[in-house]
Amino acid sequence: MSLKPRVYRDIEIEGARSLHDLAEAIVAAFDFDLDHAFGFYSDLKNPYSRSGERYELFADMTDSDGGSVKRTKVAQVFGVVGKKMLFLF
Repeated sequence: MSLKPRVYRDIEIEGARSLHDLAEAIVAAFDFDLDHAFGFYSDLKNPYSRSGERYELFADMTDSDGGSVKRTKVAQVFGVVGKKMLFLF
């Protein structure tokens, strides 16, 4: 039986920072470049559904029905301990 190791990072960021700042921190922690669109989604299994919370880079660039990652603060989204959002990059 072969077990795949889980890859994770602990990231800490001030609540007054934007979701865009959080995305930059996540991507940098995995040694990637922030070079394409991304979003945060409350639906962990189906992020493309229109239900639930959505914060997308496209909301800052075009007419999107998701929330802005540049104008939304981390504390606004993660105000409850244990809340989970899917970061799709």
